[in-house]
Amino acid sequence: MMNHLCASDKIVFDEERGEYICIETGEVIEEHRVDLSRETRVYAHEEWIERSRTGPVLTHKVHDSGLTTTIDSRGVIGRKLSALHKRLRVSNRERKLVEALALMNDITSKLNLPEYVKEEAGRIIKTIFNKGLLRKNKLAIFVAVAVHQSCKIHGVPVRIQDILTYVGGTKEEFWSAKMQIATKLGKIIPEATIDPSAFIPRIITKLKLPQSVAALASRIIANLRMKGVTEGKDPVGLAAASVYVASILLNTKRTQRDIAKAAGITEPTIRSRYRDIIENLMIIVNL
Repeated sequence: MMNHLCASDKIVFDEERGEYICIETGEVIEEHRVDLSRETRVYAHEEWIERSRTGPVLTHKVHDSGLTTTIDSRGVIGRKLSALHKRLRVSNRERKLVEALALMNDITSKLNLPEYVKEEAGRIIKTIFNKGLLRKNKLAIFVAVAVHQSCKIHGVPVRIQDILTYVGGTKEEFWSAKMQIATKLGKIIPEATIDPSAFIPRIITKLKLPQSVAALASRIIANLRMKGVTEGKDPVGLAAASVYVASILLNTKRTQRDIAKAAGITEPTIRSRYRDIIENLMIIVNL
């Protein structure tokens, strides 16, 4: 809002004109203001479609943030107009961005990730695109990095390998792309620290272990966190090692190989994190 002499309590918003007006002087403080909020209260998607005049809210999941017109594709003429509109809507420069966002939406849907993760991933992809980093031959791997980054930001537990399953890349390519982004942009946004306990249920389910093992493994993680042992450690490795120790203590032991397979990590990783547990916690067994 530009500088003005009107007191803040004298400014009103004219919804019909989209203007902020000083009621004392009549001065237009700001015009052509876009109201991004929903205009009516609705209780079903169909009702929202029927009542809405402003269209959907802005989104990072599509290249134009949702600011577009949709043409009915029914009928021969409708299909032709719709196809022509889609071609005109996307410039040659934006085709890579459209492809990247389409892939991101596909991956996040297959992984059942929440909408806020999709939105953040779309924002990151647009940042990468605007900096000229989104290359055709590396598009899929950059999308994988964006999805993983978004998951870390929001503390959603997803392994790199789970994402790579859908893009066909390697971990080496993933880390190379991540380094390129970090070098060009610096750290994209602060990341949340993912709680290793978030990975325990998945491991427990795959190994068909009782919930008592999950509860004890979570207690082990909590004690490691209090001692600062979890800092800088792979959360999946810590979760797997905690399950391994808990299964031994509760007489439901699984081999390191079985747990490593269930967690999607290597046996040496479990052994390293197992040593962290043994060296930092005093475990008392009541006989």
